[in-house]
This record gives sequence, C-alpha cells and structure tokens, in this order.
Amino acid sequence: KTIFLILDLPPLNLYDACATDLSDCFADTLVNSAPYKAVPVDVRVFDPQKALDPFDKEFNWKAINESESLDNPALLRHEREEKYREYLQRRSAAAPSGQ
Repeated sequence: KTIFLILDLPPLNLYDACATDLSDCFADTLVNSAPYKAVPVDVRVFDPQKALDPFDKEFNWKAINESESLDNPALLRHEREEKYREYLQRRSAAAPSGQ
C-alpha cells in the first residue's frame, strides 16, 4: 500500500485498499543514521534453500490448488457477515438482563 500512496496510484484490490501503510516507519527528521549489523539466517528456524521448492517431492500442490482465491467477493462477504453475527451474539450475551 505504501508504494501506491507514494506513487499516487489506486489500490489493485480490496486487500491493498484495506492494508495498513508503512507511514509509521518513516520520520520527518533523521533520528539514527548508524548502519545496523545484519544477522545471518538461522537455518534451524528457516532454511531459505527449502522455502517453497516446487520440485520438492513432498511439496503439497493439492493444498495450493485448494486454497481460496484472495479476491473472492463472495468469500469476503460471507466472512464479514459471519463476524458480524458473532459480534451481535457477544453483544447480546453481554447486555444486562431485563433490557
């Protein structure tokens, strides 16, 4: 979203439009210009050589193909309605009795 705001472009999709921009990461004045020391990746935690290797024999293509589309309006509408129903249930459960 930040690059769209910098370039004065509209968002590509609903996810881009609803995303939080990175304006909090920028300051009007230079606070600390000292370079930082990069720490190498700990391969016990994350091995970049094995990340999303489509040629891996155990790569689960079925899971990729079965995942939901990011911009499916029907799915987004359903999720929003479901969350709203949950909100109404919590609100009615928290309301004092006698009202």
